[in-house]
This record gives sequence, C-alpha cells and structure tokens, in this order.
Amino acid sequence: MFVIVTDGQENASAREYTKERLLEKIKHQTEVYNWLFLYLGANQDSISVAQQYGIAPDKAINYSADEKGMRRYKELLAKKMQQVGSAAPTALQGVVWDDEDRKE
Repeated sequence: MFVIVTDGQENASAREYTKERLLEKIKHQTEVYNWLFLYLGANQDSISVAQQYGIAPDKAINYSADEKGMRRYKELLAKKMQQVGSAAPTALQGVVWDDEDRKE
C-alpha cells in the first residue's frame, strides 16, 4: 500500500519527477506488482488530481486541513490499513474509499 497525502501544493519535491514520470511509475507498480495506491487530498478535487497520476477515483478521497478533518483523515487511514492487512495480495485493488468513507 502506498498512500499519498497532500495539500496539492508543490513546495519541496525533487524536480526530477514530472507528472508523466509519476503516472508511468504508478501504472507500472499497480499493473506489475499489484501495489495499492490511495490518494488523500486536502482542500482540493482529489478524485480529479489522482486520476492525473493514474489513480482510480475510488482510491481518492478529500479531507479538510483543519482539526476535524485531520481526525477524519486518521480514522479513514486506520480503516484502510485494517482492510489491507486482512486482504489477500491479489485482492488489494478491491480496497476502495466507499460511500460511508465519503460521508462527513
């Protein structure tokens, strides 16, 4: 499981990783090694942004960058970690953010 948590702002990443290169790497790791990529974005359209990197809409979720949002983010991540821990490696792609996760 690879979790991306971001506010969407570019501020300190190495410049060697372009959007295209990240898209290629994520696609490779997902298809060849069955990695699970989850995207949590604060104060942005996380689904749209995640899709730009090849991450499926059901693997992306929004949260608010405030105290309540941070508590929710921790709850969501803990829930997904439990699901991943009990999933067979071949079933990882079935771990998704569902309607209940998207409720605020």
